[in-house]
Amino acid sequence: MKKAWILHQKLPENAPPDELDVLVQAQAIENSLKEMGFSRVKKVPVSLNLEKLYHSLLKGKPDVVVNLVETLGGQGRLIHLVTAMLDFAGLPYTGTGQYGLNITTDKVKAKELLVSHALPTPLFFRQGDAGVLPDDKRFILKPVWEDASVGIRDENVVYSSGAPETLGKLLRSGIREWFFEEYIDGREFNVTLLETASGWKAFTPAEIRYQNYPEGKPRILGYESKWHEDSFEYLNTVRTFDHKASDAKLVETLMELALKSASVFRLGGYARVDMRLDENNRPYILEVNANPCLSPDAGFFAACSREGMSYTRMTSHIIDAAFKNKL
Repeated sequence: MKKAWILHQKLPENAPPDELDVLVQAQAIENSLKEMGFSRVKKVPVSLNLEKLYHSLLKGKPDVVVNLVETLGGQGRLIHLVTAMLDFAGLPYTGTGQYGLNITTDKVKAKELLVSHALPTPLFFRQGDAGVLPDDKRFILKPVWEDASVGIRDENVVYSSGAPETLGKLLRSGIREWFFEEYIDGREFNVTLLETASGWKAFTPAEIRYQNYPEGKPRILGYESKWHEDSFEYLNTVRTFDHKASDAKLVETLMELALKSASVFRLGGYARVDMRLDENNRPYILEVNANPCLSPDAGFFAACSREGMSYTRMTSHIIDAAFKNKL
């Protein structure tokens, strides 16, 4: 009798759509696990009480743990503690381990690691550098610890002269740590990565196209683009996997960069790498996402599905990687 536990963060009352989505992921994974022969599947909301969870896991003895925890106690910076606890318990779990999860969640440390490995990423500055940014560039203010485009809106794109004032407004929004990333105003892509028995597989990149955007409106994948289904941004942000023949070399380069990122960040199971091109078509890595959304309507599965992979087959690869990567 095979048993699996699905861990996800405990949600607050009136949780916003970006947080509620984890329940959709958990249900889809549960359905797949049952198709795969797991007769007992348990969904477990995770709070800061990891000691209680640890003893429950030791008592329940699941064969594998699916780790969908995106925040812990409402804080993204703590999510690697769940994987540290799972390592200590000696249980196989899905996704990236504590090192990769910790460093990809800290966006500034992730940038520093990219630079140290000569992987291209936009120019970036810490929050305290708001008054000394280069005058000839535009920047986008991003939260250091948040995912799912939380906190990302049009007003975050600024010239250096407006950076201190914008930072002050954003700090009053409740998110306390931000960084400045050079705004690359070019084509945007993301590459889905899935770990298989033969190693990492990079899928055909998805291009994010911003349709009908008026001149001057930042082309960014902000919160409205992802979660507000009646917004202009959501309705005019389109994902496509269809590329021109002239993009063949570019597609190859994007996939190579994603695969290099998997090695540098010690990723496990599944991941996504987001990139943009500058005016000379040079790619820059914006973010390495170690725990991208696994909802059936999300981009990760869209990339798998396009190449003929069912949701259950995708889940099977993720589960197999969990056993392979067990300490």
